[in-house]
Amino acid sequence: MPIQYKERQHSQLRQVLLYVAYGDDLLYYQGVKTSILSVLHHCKNNRQLEVVVISEKPDFFANYPVTHFTITPALKLDWSLNNRYHYRIKNRALAHAIDNLHLGANDKILALDTDTYLTKDINGLFDKINVHQSLMFLDEGPLTKKQFTEYRESYQSPIKLEGDEGYQISHQDHMWGSLMVGITASKRTLVDKADQLLVALHQWAPTVRTVEQFAISQVLSNDGELIEGKNYVHHYSHKGRKYFAQTNIEAFFANYGHYTFDTQLQYYPKLRLRRTLAAFLLEKFAKLTQSPKTTSRTKAI
Repeated sequence: MPIQYKERQHSQLRQVLLYVAYGDDLLYYQGVKTSILSVLHHCKNNRQLEVVVISEKPDFFANYPVTHFTITPALKLDWSLNNRYHYRIKNRALAHAIDNLHLGANDKILALDTDTYLTKDINGLFDKINVHQSLMFLDEGPLTKKQFTEYRESYQSPIKLEGDEGYQISHQDHMWGSLMVGITASKRTLVDKADQLLVALHQWAPTVRTVEQFAISQVLSNDGELIEGKNYVHHYSHKGRKYFAQTNIEAFFANYGHYTFDTQLQYYPKLRLRRTLAAFLLEKFAKLTQSPKTTSRTKAI
C-alpha cells in the first residue's frame, strides 16, 4: 500500500468535502459557494472538515476557506476525453484530490455537485462512510425501468475493458445518482476501475449520458455496501427549481458577495433556495393558463 494510504488512528481521521466546477456558467461557481455556506451553517463541529475545490477559476474562491486545485486547459482536455464526455471530469477530479491531499486509507472524502445544498449537519453523512460502506445520492432503481431503455438496448454484449477483461451489464443492475459520492481513500483504485468502465461504456455507446454515475455505482456496490444520502440535501437541478434558486443566488452575491466569508455566512439564512408550496402552485397555474404559442410552418434552412 502506498505511503499516502497508510492507516491512521480514528482521532486523526480527515474529512474532505470536494466540489468540482468547470465551464463558463457563473452559477456553477456561485453554487459551490452557496453549498459551502449551507454546509457550515448546519455543521455543529467543523474542526475536522476540509473543503476542497477543483475548478478553472482559482481567483473566484480566494476569500473562501478552501484548498483549491486548478483545472488547466490541458487537464480539462485529458479528463473530458478531448471534450467528448465532460462528466468524466467528476471521476478524474475525485482521483486527483485523493492523490494530492495524501489521504490515509480510512480518511473520508465526499464529493457534492455544485447545485446541492445541505439541510442537516454534514457530519451525519461522513458518519455513514467507512471502509465497508460507501455513499451516493439516490438509488434510482434497476435498469428494467423505462427511463433506462438505452442501457438495455446499447449494452447487450459484454463490454471490453483493458486487457482481455469483459464486463457484462445485467438488467437487474441499479442506477444511482452521483449528485454525491462518499468513499474512504482506501477505495482509490476503485475510482480508476470506474473510470475504465465509463470510458469503455462511452466508447461503446457515445450518446448515453449517464455512464459516469452508472460506472462508479457499479464498482462501489460490488465492493461493500452502497447507501443513500438523499435525506441530508436538497438540489436545484430541475428547470423550475434552478430558475428560482439562480435568481436568489445571484441577488445574494450581488448584495453580500463583497463581504468577508464570515459575514456571508451570517447572512446565509436570508437566502431562499426552495420555492414555497404556494409559489410552486402559482407557477404551475400560470403555465396552465398561458396561451399556446403559435407555431410557424416555415422550416429553417
